[in-house]
Amino acid sequence: MKKYFLMVASLVALAACEQEEKTTASGFKYQTLGEETKVEADSGNFFIMNLKLSAGDSVIYSSQERGMPADYPVMPTLKEREEGTIVEVFQLLASNDSIYAEIPATDFYKGGPGLPPSIDSTTVMKVELGLIDILSAEDRMTYMTEANQKLQEKQKKEDLAKIEEYIAENNLENVESTESGLHYIVTKEGEGESPEASDVVKVHYTGFLLDGTKFESSKDNGEPVTFPLNRVIPGWTEGVQLMQEGAEYKFIIPSSMAYGPRGNRSIPPNSVLIFDVELLDINPENEEQ
Repeated sequence: MKKYFLMVASLVALAACEQEEKTTASGFKYQTLGEETKVEADSGNFFIMNLKLSAGDSVIYSSQERGMPADYPVMPTLKEREEGTIVEVFQLLASNDSIYAEIPATDFYKGGPGLPPSIDSTTVMKVELGLIDILSAEDRMTYMTEANQKLQEKQKKEDLAKIEEYIAENNLENVESTESGLHYIVTKEGEGESPEASDVVKVHYTGFLLDGTKFESSKDNGEPVTFPLNRVIPGWTEGVQLMQEGAEYKFIIPSSMAYGPRGNRSIPPNSVLIFDVELLDINPENEEQ
């Protein structure tokens, strides 16, 4: 088996630490340069860590940039297909507080569906791990739930600041908002009833990013769209229920009510979205019967 060089370290002060070379049973060579882990790592527990993963010089994942720590279960033994992969690197956190590893992509992704299209066989995968804690399954659930709540609150504040800046820069007037954080402007009043979440609606719409980039438009496609109102993003579900047939609204939707940290196709993660919406009909199929 190939031997990969791992440096286990306090990543800020690698050069100042004394190096002691060690080797795992599977042939990984590594060096302990930082402090040893002070917490027991029993099977059933979870590593809570900062994780940065790069393909060559391109960062493809960073838990710190995402604002949410990574977690992985402590393994009593490694399966054969996990030897030489990131799973084995994770397990070194049981006795060391931080790790830097370089692993050929072909070995990094072995045992899985294969190399992603953007990564070729000559790529070197770089893994940086910093141990935060080792927790029981119950404590891990509490920790990750609280961390996610803090991340959501932080994102809501950032979204609100972006929305307020957008309103000011574009001199928008008569902007209203709901308790959830949805902002909207009534461009044209409608008549009749408003839809419920269980209704099917027929609309024309155009969607923009905050910088004005148009990412989708039913008008550009030449025909309106029809969909169940409870099967779209929350900002749409709530916003369209405020409208009456014939109404035209501008919605400013925070990322938590749109596509969140994952984004969607041409929509970057954590994007505040702008939609110009015209409600044409409610339950149009009923009228055709």
